[in-house]
Amino acid sequence: ALSVLIAQFLLRGLQARKPLWLLPVLVVGTVGYGLFQLEWTEPSGEPLGITMVQGNIPQEMKWRRADRPKIIEQYWQATQPHWNSDLIVWPEVAIPGRSEDLQHILEPMAVKARSEKSDLLTGIIVSDWVKREYFNSMILLGEHEGVYHKRHLVLFGEYYPFRNYLDFLRDYIQIPMSDMTAGPKKQDLMSVDGIKLGVSICFEDVFSRDINLDLPAAHILVNTSNDAWFGDSLAPHQHLEIARMRSLETGRPMVRSTNTGQSAFIDYKGRIIKATEQFKAETLSLELQGRQGETPFLVFARWQPWLATLIIGVAFLAVFWRRRDPRYS
Repeated sequence: ALSVLIAQFLLRGLQARKPLWLLPVLVVGTVGYGLFQLEWTEPSGEPLGITMVQGNIPQEMKWRRADRPKIIEQYWQATQPHWNSDLIVWPEVAIPGRSEDLQHILEPMAVKARSEKSDLLTGIIVSDWVKREYFNSMILLGEHEGVYHKRHLVLFGEYYPFRNYLDFLRDYIQIPMSDMTAGPKKQDLMSVDGIKLGVSICFEDVFSRDINLDLPAAHILVNTSNDAWFGDSLAPHQHLEIARMRSLETGRPMVRSTNTGQSAFIDYKGRIIKATEQFKAETLSLELQGRQGETPFLVFARWQPWLATLIIGVAFLAVFWRRRDPRYS
């Protein structure tokens, strides 16, 4: 609505411009800036030492079975200097394979993390061959254990709607692991040293409703992604901007670990603390302070569907009565 007001002001001629149209823009901008200065959440617990690993694995290499050992070894070697961190985060499906096939790799990794009194959070396909279910997941290995299954799957990329009618599309859409199961809406939060993690995978951080499912319980947000799909386009940069908005809305810091960038540490005001370069294997480490409490956005979100319905209804009635008024005929 504010954008429309500004556009109308700029597009109309000088004689037709109405300065009052800019009043809502100025009011919202001023009030918003003032509210930004307030502390809506507060620190919770001790800061966590966190390291994120950006592997920079090319998309054409990621799902080649012959390259899997090389990929895992690259992440593993990049992790070794950082066992002093409380939590080490690898990106979405950093381990490109099914959990049932990789227990001989996962178990030694968990043992190593426990011996170092640390935790490793990594992306993997969690599989159940008996039930024929496959989840795009993040698993926590080490001092603490946990799993998160992606709730919001990508249409045609991760699941097929109306499978009985559209199964033929599988021959045309060559995307590995494209028939997965969505995780349940309510999932137990992973926790490291008493700090609860609100985990999301890939484009889930685009949707406030998905992030809000873990709030206000979560102290730190974690988003992992593989933006290599988008190459050298605007999409990875836009995705980082979107992630920043989720931190600002919730008053929670975020760890964002991606395959090819941009990975970043984001503070609870949505500001970037540290970020990686794109298309570069890189690690970042930081002590991140968890937060607790509710922002006005989280409170408003509970009422958002009803308020949106009310606003649309009022707008509809306003247009209806305007058209019935003979002065506007």
